[in-house]
Amino acid sequence: NTFPYNQWYTHYLLTLTAVTIVSNGTGYTEPPIVIVGDAWTSDTAVTINQQLFYVNNNVTNLYTVVADGVTGTEPPTFTTSGLQTNGTATLTYAGLAAEATAVINSLGQVIAVNVTYSDAVYRSTPTISFSGGGGVGSGAVAYGVITPGLARSFKTTIKYDRFQYFSDVQDWSPS
Repeated sequence: NTFPYNQWYTHYLLTLTAVTIVSNGTGYTEPPIVIVGDAWTSDTAVTINQQLFYVNNNVTNLYTVVADGVTGTEPPTFTTSGLQTNGTATLTYAGLAAEATAVINSLGQVIAVNVTYSDAVYRSTPTISFSGGGGVGSGAVAYGVITPGLARSFKTTIKYDRFQYFSDVQDWSPS
């Protein structure tokens, strides 16, 4: 990635704006936890551009794999820009991960997922999964809806403040 291509590569990120439910599931007695993306796990093979999250002190950090490898035994906890080796893989901090909450109805079905934090930047659509929910709740299936972030937008305003127009055209009058 060399100039000018690295400029696009750095700024083509996407934002999770909504979650669409495919199957409501059944048997939930409380809203299940919504998991956005892939969790970091130790000793796992990862590939370039894969994104992983890790919860550290109740903060969900998002990391992007910049060099293939196998994750180490200690989770990533850095929250600054730059690269850090984790096992044989290399990660970079991408910011805070998106967060969402599930809503269930009286029948124990997931009827909505509300995105509560969407400033996270993703390189592809993160997976959506559910955990817990009390009772025998299971079967809810959903997918994320992403949109280009502001970094992908173009400002197309053209400013004409350095131009003056004069006209010598005179109104015609019959003689």
